[in-house]
Amino acid sequence: MTKPEFIRAVTPQFKTRYENYIGGEWGPPTKGRDFHNSSPVN
Repeated sequence: MTKPEFIRAVTPQFKTRYENYIGGEWGPPTKGRDFHNSSPVN
């Protein structure tokens, strides 16, 4: 019987800023402002 191989866990990379998808296009906030959104993931 062969030993099982284990794959090392990979930490996902998250962007610091996201754009909005409106009208079929990605774009920054209209007024150039954004806000901090705490994620329960990290």
